[in-house]
Amino acid sequence: MPVVKANAYGHGAIPVARKLVECGAEWLAVSNPEEGVELREAGIGLRARIVVTAGILPFEWDAMVEHSLTPVLHSLADVQLFDNLCARLGRSLPFHFKVDTGLSRLGSLDSPDVIAAAFKSLARAFPEGLMTHFASASDPIGSQTRSQVVRFREILHRLRELGIEIPIHHVDATNSLHYPPHEGGYQLARPGHGIYGYVANPPGEPVPGKLAVKPVLSWYTHVLLTKHLPVGALVGYGALHRATRPTTIAILGVGYADGYPHALSGKGRVLLHGRFAPVLGAVSMDLTTVDVTDIPGVSAGDLATLIGTNGEESIDALELGRMAGTISYAILTNIQPRVKRVYVP
Repeated sequence: MPVVKANAYGHGAIPVARKLVECGAEWLAVSNPEEGVELREAGIGLRARIVVTAGILPFEWDAMVEHSLTPVLHSLADVQLFDNLCARLGRSLPFHFKVDTGLSRLGSLDSPDVIAAAFKSLARAFPEGLMTHFASASDPIGSQTRSQVVRFREILHRLRELGIEIPIHHVDATNSLHYPPHEGGYQLARPGHGIYGYVANPPGEPVPGKLAVKPVLSWYTHVLLTKHLPVGALVGYGALHRATRPTTIAILGVGYADGYPHALSGKGRVLLHGRFAPVLGAVSMDLTTVDVTDIPGVSAGDLATLIGTNGEESIDALELGRMAGTISYAILTNIQPRVKRVYVP
């Protein structure tokens, strides 16, 4: 069940979903009904089940039904509301039920006995899937993920004892596929970050994992202007940088309105002509200044690599996240719509 929420982690939900279905994906995960409707209206047909994983508001149920979206329900109150809807429609519709095994976010904390009793009382809705979500799957050393696996299996076993057979079980996302906390046996997995070429770094020393992935997205901008500054020149808003030597700068056509983080002010770096050019001063809304004093021949129109490979050097979203004090997920999902996407077959 590849995850294409948040505009496919900034990569473009519609073209990514089309490619995934073309490659054989029969399930897709989104966050909210609006994301699912967007895919259906773009031609992602019933060949692919689209599962809405976050909460569904009362005014969104008509769209859920109209576009054949499958809900994840997080409380028994929501299960009853969905069953009432199914009864009014005269239809039997599936849902997935999320149990909270330790993330303390969405998902039910009800006991298996209470869940079983509620499921046995359903008139038309039927539980197709049981799921949970791991809180610390990027930490292969800690015990929380294994504790969550044990709790999920206890719930599943007790439901079976009580006569509730749910055909599909799913717990894994990218990090638990990379660092498996169990022996498998689940019918679905929900890779998100890994689809786009990333796994989270564990705390401490690197630990070998199971996945071999590489980023699918490169991000470029152009040099708009170069100029030479004397010693002592102040650069950018707030005069955050003062030139300590005669400096050649390049002004890039990218800023925080495009998703290039303001937090990279004075910290980031880009690739030009196969070499690193550090960010000078503040990243502004539409422009970023870099030092190209030591990179000869840079001129207007040159391509600067923000994420990707240039020559023998590379920058990825993990590095940008570290420099900006955030995570690679935030770097990718914050690349704004005004940044043109070009898809390579």
